[in-house]
Amino acid sequence: MDEKLRGDALEAQRILGALRVTVLDAALEYVRRMELVTKARPSPMQSTFFWTPSAPTIFVRVTSKICRVRLTRFALNFGDRKLADIAPTEIDQWLRTLSLSPLGRNTFRARISTLFEFGRQCGWTDTNPVAEVRKVKVSESLPGILTRSR
Repeated sequence: MDEKLRGDALEAQRILGALRVTVLDAALEYVRRMELVTKARPSPMQSTFFWTPSAPTIFVRVTSKICRVRLTRFALNFGDRKLADIAPTEIDQWLRTLSLSPLGRNTFRARISTLFEFGRQCGWTDTNPVAEVRKVKVSESLPGILTRSR
């Protein structure tokens, strides 16, 4: 083992020691993650498969026009990326930029969660990162009463 490799291994061991993770465990997890990312298809948002009736049941239920519009908006920012490579913090930041009401933001979050769940079931990602994105608190108010103007 050359000096550089030995030094890297010792530094990695120091960093991982605080987490009680071995260098071997970290290497195996890294390889697993990279295999997942490289095996994953490009985002299904770019695929006609995503919108066809041959898609798995979970997607047949959510292919309404409104859902397509929301997911297309998500695809404008993330459509060129693989699902396994999108982090919860990126999704949260993107949702914050939408300037929507709390209910609208939560609706977007739900549609994106369905997309990731679809990807998880297909084996394109091992987790649904949207589960780590908190919902916005929606203030409950009584509906207003409309009156006829004279």
